[in-house]
Amino acid sequence: MEDIPSYKRLPKDCNDSDIHIQDSLSVTTNDFRNEKHLTQFIDENIKRVVKTVFGYTYISHKTEAEIGIIQKRKGGIRPRGRRVDFLIKCSEKTLLVETKCPFYLRENTAAIGQLLDYGREFLDPKKELILLTTKFCPSTAKTIEFYNLPIRYIFMDMSKSLEFKKSK
Repeated sequence: MEDIPSYKRLPKDCNDSDIHIQDSLSVTTNDFRNEKHLTQFIDENIKRVVKTVFGYTYISHKTEAEIGIIQKRKGGIRPRGRRVDFLIKCSEKTLLVETKCPFYLRENTAAIGQLLDYGREFLDPKKELILLTTKFCPSTAKTIEFYNLPIRYIFMDMSKSLEFKKSK
């Protein structure tokens, strides 16, 4: 199986291995029917995705990993806790990956809060927060850049990935 090529979206001073996209609203895909289909694709190709899209060496992963401490309710029933789509252990870092196959672009922006909350509760200092989407939202990118948030914002379809890079 061939590797997924990785492309990066950078400002005008990009180098030969990077590309600059003028119409970022055109960065969208219909390769995945829904978020479940996207996460299934990633799960089935996890080693390849971690290497070519995220740039790390894969060790292990969990899907729908619980983040934080879950308190039992009265009667001993545990509620469903907050869950990140992928918790990926790599040789270099631990990745918290939230996937979105949004109907509305604002779903990407809402995912920023989810990731920041997960990151606050996940105490590993070598963690990296990743928002992976099938529809690029310029507003989400602007928010990440404006507040200098510790989130990697990546578009992915079945054949390539594009990563938003903050201006220097």
